[in-house]
Amino acid sequence: EITYGDWSSDVCSSDLAAEPRQAGDPVLLQSRYRAGTLAAAMGQIAEARTDFSAILAADPAYKDTRQRLDNLPPN
Repeated sequence: EITYGDWSSDVCSSDLAAEPRQAGDPVLLQSRYRAGTLAAAMGQIAEARTDFSAILAADPAYKDTRQRLDNLPPN
């Protein structure tokens, strides 16, 4: 059985990116897209709106982000 302590001890600073990712970085965009999609599915509309808005600020044509943002219900 793996515990939280086992997992956290396996993560170290060398696993982290050397420099912060830039707003248009493809990995960051994909991560925010997934986070926004999950937040929307869980009913966390404000969080989804934040993620989708950040994506559109960096890349207005990223996947179907504009449609997903527009289809979110009001907060």
